[in-house]
Order: sequence, then structure tokens, then C-alpha cells
Amino acid sequence: TVCFDRFEESQLASPICPPASPIQICPLSSIPLI
Repeated sequence: TVCFDRFEESQLASPICPPASPIQICPLSSIPLI
């Protein structure tokens, strides 16, 4: 599992992961990528 610091990068990599996704604990402003 990888976490991105930028919302844009996260959405481009995994658009199915919502900002509040509890799948992976990431730092604030980060979105989990399965």
C-alpha cells in the first residue's frame, strides 16, 4: 500500500480510493492506494 502526499497524484493512481478511505492509515492530506 502506498500513500501519496498530493490528492492529484492519488486520484490519478487510484481514483477508486476516497479521501476518507480507512483501508490504510496515512498522514493527513494523503490518500491510500491499494
